[in-house]
Amino acid sequence: MIAPELDNWRTQGTAVAKVSFNGTVHNWAARSGGINAAVTRNRAVIDTVTSQHCPEVRERAIQILEVPDLASALAGF
Repeated sequence: MIAPELDNWRTQGTAVAKVSFNGTVHNWAARSGGINAAVTRNRAVIDTVTSQHCPEVRERAIQILEVPDLASALAGF
């Protein structure tokens, strides 16, 4: 779900991209069995999952969002 958004986030700029990223994570968590509460308790799960399943996409997202890790870009979790 992150990979298709990367180009959009790049053109949106960091602030808007972070809002879009949060929407994407909420959507992913809802589609993954409603694990939004689990993400709230352990924000690092987004880094764990993306490191294991799509490390290149994770690195590109970190660069675009200008954060040290994806958990740092999460708001409202």
